[in-house]
Amino acid sequence: MLNLVIIFKWHIHMNLKLNIFELDLQVFHMAFNRNLTLALVISIVVIVVFIKNHTAPVSVELYSLPTESKKCPRPTACNCSSGLIEKVDNCTIDYGNWLNGSRDMVGLTSFPRSGNTWTRHLLEVATGIYTGSLYNAAGLYAGGFVGEIDDPSLGRAVVYKSHGYSDRFASGILIIRNPYDSLISFYLFKKYGFMGNPTLTIEVFKNNADWIDFFHKQRQRWLRLLVTWVESKKRFLIVHYEDLSNNPLHHLNRMLRFLNLTLTSKRLACVQTQLEGRYHRNHTEYFTFDPYNEEMHKQLDEDIMKANTILHSLNSSNVHKPAYDLKL
Repeated sequence: MLNLVIIFKWHIHMNLKLNIFELDLQVFHMAFNRNLTLALVISIVVIVVFIKNHTAPVSVELYSLPTESKKCPRPTACNCSSGLIEKVDNCTIDYGNWLNGSRDMVGLTSFPRSGNTWTRHLLEVATGIYTGSLYNAAGLYAGGFVGEIDDPSLGRAVVYKSHGYSDRFASGILIIRNPYDSLISFYLFKKYGFMGNPTLTIEVFKNNADWIDFFHKQRQRWLRLLVTWVESKKRFLIVHYEDLSNNPLHHLNRMLRFLNLTLTSKRLACVQTQLEGRYHRNHTEYFTFDPYNEEMHKQLDEDIMKANTILHSLNSSNVHKPAYDLKL
C-alpha cells in the first residue's frame, strides 16, 4: 500500500514538472518569434532607408547615373573643389546605362600623339560617360580615365580608344594630325614620357640613327589607318586635330552628333570650364633646324598627297600643314 502511494506521488510530481517545462518552452517560442519578427522589421527599415538615400532619381537628358557621393575620378573634369562628386548636374562622369551589348562599339582612332587622350577628356566631360580603350594603360587609369581598364565587351563606354583599326568597331571617329608633327611628338614621348618637354637639341634628331629608324618603322602606320577605315566600308567621322585645337566646341559638337548625343546646356558649362584637361599640350615643338632629312621629306610628302586624295573623295579637308617648322 505504501509503495502505491509513493508511486502515485512520484507520478503527480513528474506530470507537474513536465507541464512546467512545456509552458517554459511555449514562452521561449513566443519570445523567439517576437524577436525574430522585430529583427526582420528592423532589417527591412534599414534596407528601405538605404535604398532611398542611394538611388534618388537623376537627370535623364542623355543618360541616367547614380548620385552617391564618391571620389572625383578626375578633378579637372569635375566642378568638385572638395574632391567629391555630390550630384549629377555637377559634371559627374560614369558608365553609360544602355543594356550590355545593346550599343555598337564606336572606335576613337588616331595615330599616336594626335590628340586622342584630349579628345577622350572632351567627350567624357561633354557626355558624362566614360570613354574606354583597347589598351588598358595603367597611367591613364591612374590619371582619372576610369574606363581605361573596363572590359570593352561590356560596351559601357561612349567610345573606345585605339591607335589602329579594329573589326570590333561598328563605326568610328578618326583623328588626323599632320604626320610631321605627330611623329616628332611620338618620338619625344617614347624618349621622355607623356608630358615631356625636352630641349630640342640637334643631337636628339639631326643624323640620329635612333630617330631615323623610329621614323621608318612608324611612318606607314599614319596613312594605313585612314586607308583601312575607307576599305572597311564602315561609317566614320574625320576630325582634324588642328581644327579641334582651333575650334574645340564646334568639332566636339560634330562628334556628339555622330554619336547621336546632344550637348546640353549643363554639360556645355562643364566643357567650358574644363576645356583643356591635364593631357592637352597646347605648345608646339619649335625647331631652329629641320629634323627630317631629304629622304624623310620625300616619303612623308607622298603619304600626305595620297591621304589628301582620299580625303578629297570623302569631301573632307586636306591634311593641315605642319606646325613644327614655324621658325625654320
